[in-house]
Amino acid sequence: MPEACPGCRAPISGAERFCPHCGTPLDRLASDPTLEAPTTPRDSARGSRPPSTPAGSGTGRERFSPGQVVADRYRIVGLLGRGGMGEVYRADDLTLEQPVALKFLPLTFASDPDRLVRFRNEVRMARQVTHPNVCRVHDIGTTGDLQYLSMEYVDGEDLASLLRRIGHLPRDKGIEIARQLCAGLAAAHAKGVLHRDLKPANVMIDGEGKVRITDFGLASAVSELDRAEIRSGTPAYMAPEQRDGREVTEKSDLFALGLVLYETLTGRRPFEGDSSASRGSGAATTTRPTPPSTVVPDLDPALERVILRCLEADPSRRPASALAIAAALPGGDPLAAAGSAEATSPAHAWGFLLVFVIGLLGFAWLAGPHADLTRFQLGKTPAMLEGRAAELIRSFGYAETPADRASGLMYDRSLLADRLSRIQETGVWDDIEDVRPPLVHYWYRQSPRHLDPVDPDGIVSPTDPPQRISGMVQIRLDGEGRLIRLEAVPPQVTAVPDSAPRAAVDWNSLFTAAGLDTASIEPVAPAWIPDSYADSLQTWRGRFAGGRGDSLWIDTASFRGLPVHFQIRAPWTRPDRVAGQRRPFDRRLRWAEIGQLLIMLAAIFGGLFVTVRNLQLGRGDWRGATRIAVVVLICSIGVWILTANHSASASALFNNFVESIGRSLFLAILLWLLYVALEPYVRRRWPHRIVSWSRLVTGRVRDPIVGRDFLIGAILGLVLGWLQLLHLLVPKWLDWSGGIPLWLFDPDNLLGAHRQVATLLRLLPMALLNALVIFFIPILLLRIVRKQWIALGLLFLLLAAIIGTRSGDFPMGPITGVL
Repeated sequence: MPEACPGCRAPISGAERFCPHCGTPLDRLASDPTLEAPTTPRDSARGSRPPSTPAGSGTGRERFSPGQVVADRYRIVGLLGRGGMGEVYRADDLTLEQPVALKFLPLTFASDPDRLVRFRNEVRMARQVTHPNVCRVHDIGTTGDLQYLSMEYVDGEDLASLLRRIGHLPRDKGIEIARQLCAGLAAAHAKGVLHRDLKPANVMIDGEGKVRITDFGLASAVSELDRAEIRSGTPAYMAPEQRDGREVTEKSDLFALGLVLYETLTGRRPFEGDSSASRGSGAATTTRPTPPSTVVPDLDPALERVILRCLEADPSRRPASALAIAAALPGGDPLAAAGSAEATSPAHAWGFLLVFVIGLLGFAWLAGPHADLTRFQLGKTPAMLEGRAAELIRSFGYAETPADRASGLMYDRSLLADRLSRIQETGVWDDIEDVRPPLVHYWYRQSPRHLDPVDPDGIVSPTDPPQRISGMVQIRLDGEGRLIRLEAVPPQVTAVPDSAPRAAVDWNSLFTAAGLDTASIEPVAPAWIPDSYADSLQTWRGRFAGGRGDSLWIDTASFRGLPVHFQIRAPWTRPDRVAGQRRPFDRRLRWAEIGQLLIMLAAIFGGLFVTVRNLQLGRGDWRGATRIAVVVLICSIGVWILTANHSASASALFNNFVESIGRSLFLAILLWLLYVALEPYVRRRWPHRIVSWSRLVTGRVRDPIVGRDFLIGAILGLVLGWLQLLHLLVPKWLDWSGGIPLWLFDPDNLLGAHRQVATLLRLLPMALLNALVIFFIPILLLRIVRKQWIALGLLFLLLAAIIGTRSGDFPMGPITGVL
């Protein structure tokens, strides 16, 4: 008479190991038995079975027969299975009238005190975990000499049997199973419990398709794990560090979870030749897992990424937790899984900080002498220069008390343009540290009316507002307070007839104020016309006192005996009102500006389209985008407060504020659009790139991951600074040029800390905008060319073209930007 399957009672032949109808193992043994590492030397003395032999395989007989009552409470229905840690029977609880599962130790282990301790440990561990995806354990009991535990009966089959029948699960069902496995395992880890034997045979699927994690026979608290028990488990599902006897952690369970997910979705194991023997011998330690997509070609890339991350040989490269794995599954939040990278250890953090500080100090020491802020220090403080400028203006005959005044620092653009032209022609940069007139000018202007600038930030400049109100006077000095230029607006209406005698101007006093050698000055024919009307023009030729420098021209003009124009004109000085006077590299700069404009327009309109689509689909971190927009608005308002001319008229001050807010709103809205457009894509494709950023946006400033990435970013920025510095200095050290180009900064930073803070506040929104645009363009290109390496290559070529166009054939980008 043919043998009947114990699961479905269907007739089977004696040659089959599994039931062809339901997949039940006919030898009632798991295909991957759980093995235990010896805990004490006395195990072998008792004649216990070698680890490679499954417990209970000696007899093959059932301990209890159907209908037998155990402990006067449980009626046995049948044997469900037998494994390394016991035999499991289905039974009816006669007291509560509900089905239960009873687990007994194997006969060979029933008298072993160590096995009894582990058996009780399973109950203790399992009872700590209460979750719908974990099989509930009720109690522990004794019948005769046997120990048993009662637990929830799951009316279904284990995952191993299911996979043997159908091969692998469909994508959606596989994801559902994966989420439930993650939830159950996370519940155990939350209680500090390691399963240590997670495999398909220990995962039950009930009639409704719900998952139950079973068999906590090897489970242990993290703090109680004995090193001698590390290798206990199923070899085919052990993590490398567990198999090698190094450690068992939550990451070891995650490795086993990755194996289960791989097998669930592909029906195969990830390592070639994967078996208990090969895994036990370490065959898989040097073999990378076969990508799941090679087995199931249409597998979701997100699924493949999370599975392969679980199967990383290095535990630190695996996801942070089971919940992080669930979040990384399709439909979850990839950022939760991307945050698996651990923060830098305190020792490493302090080491990186020390490297940064030393590098920064070394950079400042080496670069300081070559930066304009140190090479062109003002001989007098800004307050002293302001007093000097007001005193000179009064001495020139403008004694009326002004209604408003403003001052600042500026570069001599003609001098920079001249040096740029020379280096293009000769390849040599002529140093300009001791040139007079110097590179940095101090300007001061006063007006009989409020100075109402047009600039949205309310900043008064030498040309804003225009110099056109009668009585306006502007003067420029060098760092020592010597006169460089004077511009005054004469009266529009004068009561003095044109035929009246004109008073002579004592130009020598102006020559002396400019530090010129009055003995060398001689008149020449006038060539330059002043900005303001004058009734007398005169040009002179001379030198600075002491005979320093080239010959100079001094253009002067007066009206009714008052000087209205005085300018020291060096050989490099260029007229700024002549048509066709172009800056060097204007053509290339024009193309660079056009390229930047096209990039910005593509970012604006492309971002708007993608943002609308994301919002319609319910995607996008609009809260984070709103926080960024608010920060941009705060920065812009801060710039206006720190730099605006608050002595302007009330109407002008209000108009500047409104214009500043309007421009800031435009920038904030643009950043909002780009962020909402980009964030879902980056979160899905490169979530690890924005983990720290997302935490920073949510206010987690003290998060270790934020601190780690901030420190790494600071070091990378310092490295880039060092590369640029060496690019500037090496040619000078090797005598490849007569000097080095300068790093130019906003000279107004020398006016006080408030201007330096304003500069930082102004840079922050632009840095965010540049970062988002640089991120958006490759994504836009990727949607067009469909290949990531092609998109990145096109982005590199585009940026290289723009930077090269701006900087020329030498590292002069900062200087050409000033021009």
